[in-house]
Amino acid sequence: MNLTLTRRVLAAGAGVGTAALLTASMGTASATTPPEPATVSADLDGIGVNDTVTLAVLPSGQFELSADLGTMTVRAPVGDGTPQPLVDPRPTDVNSDGTDEVLVPEFVGANTLTFHLWAYDPARGLYETTTPDGAPLAVYEGGGIATRNGYECPADHDGRALDLVSGSMQGDPGNLRYDGERVTYLVQDGVATPVYTTPFTGVTVDDPVLATDPASCAPVS
Repeated sequence: MNLTLTRRVLAAGAGVGTAALLTASMGTASATTPPEPATVSADLDGIGVNDTVTLAVLPSGQFELSADLGTMTVRAPVGDGTPQPLVDPRPTDVNSDGTDEVLVPEFVGANTLTFHLWAYDPARGLYETTTPDGAPLAVYEGGGIATRNGYECPADHDGRALDLVSGSMQGDPGNLRYDGERVTYLVQDGVATPVYTTPFTGVTVDDPVLATDPASCAPVS
């Protein structure tokens, strides 16, 4: 996919509050009774029919991602086995190629969700999207006052990219300013390649460079 990136001013104030994030379908497994699985729909195999995608906690405490693809079900372990609250995965299409991905919340912090981007390929099964060095692509959201993290999928005539925003508070809470960067990735064949970086220094919380809209990454209907 050749994507000509058109930089634009983002609408200020977009984004999702952390409190809202952490209350969506969230439950903690007990020692004997795992929480109910979280189920969403996404067209992982790109045939035009939504598949049932499930994130479940096994009795061992390990997370498992599964997808019902017509006549078969594919499964993959998620996370490192550390007990975590169960939060709904998010169907996405970060490159508008007609094949959906799923953002899977693998770590729930006090103010921040950490997602990995999962996809499906007949030869590979379910797999994590990586950066060019082979590390899983981490997508952060939230952060409270100290940090500002978020994501969105800007689009132009060739498709979508994935923007990740990360900012750290400078100064004191009475004069909130953030330093950080906004990085644009192109995702293709399971690899997220950074193609454009916008550094920022001393911006206020309502600066457009911090604005994100997770809904812009929803599957293309």
